[in-house]
Amino acid sequence: MHQILAVLKDTKNKSSAVVKDLTDAFSKRARYEGIRIQTEWTDAERAVKPAEIKEVQYTVDEEFKWIVPIIAQAIDTEVTKNEGNMVSDVTAELVIGGKVIGKFGAVTLMDLEKRVRELRELFGKIPVLDQSHDWIPDDQSGRNILVTKHQQVADVTDKVPTSFTTETTTGKDGGKTEKNVREFLDKKVGFKTTTRYAGMYTPAQQSAILSRLDETLMAIQAATTLANRGEVEQKHVGEVLLNYILGYNDNN
Repeated sequence: MHQILAVLKDTKNKSSAVVKDLTDAFSKRARYEGIRIQTEWTDAERAVKPAEIKEVQYTVDEEFKWIVPIIAQAIDTEVTKNEGNMVSDVTAELVIGGKVIGKFGAVTLMDLEKRVRELRELFGKIPVLDQSHDWIPDDQSGRNILVTKHQQVADVTDKVPTSFTTETTTGKDGGKTEKNVREFLDKKVGFKTTTRYAGMYTPAQQSAILSRLDETLMAIQAATTLANRGEVEQKHVGEVLLNYILGYNDNN
């Protein structure tokens, strides 16, 4: 128990810090987005232009893989402390998704509910895919990255000289000045192909996570209700302590 108490504060602080950091990170969509833009020229004389590439920095799954053990350790430490301090045998089974997680006391369950509620904001901020595109798994990446099923193709135009025209202007002295003016025309010189990548979840995946979180909270609340129904022995220690502190004895 001494070892548990020694690390309890540290694990809780670390868990709270990483949850906050990841909640903030989820608001920065660019971390989870990538893009590849390839320009090809129809004019063979133009130099080949290398593709513009921005890699996906992180995926949501990668973020969860490093944060889950930290949160789990904090929860485990708190549950172990509460159960170790519990002197009553009044417990209730916690059943989530049809599986018995264990038997816990009411204090443990109430703290557990608090920890789970703290995760709702984090899961609510999970970046989700832009639904204006169709997405498929990117088998080339080796990561949980999605790629747009259809590439976006757009023309690339340039100002191309076509002919000269002559402009004549008359000065104040009546003299005439002629000037050749070059005319330009917008002409297609190539096309640009854009492919988008994302390490995000679908809205359905996020919705499923939040649904399971709510199911977990309901299970914890149900178990807490059962744990609180147990009968406990009423302790009468307050009067004894106060009588001792105030110097009263049995005769006063």
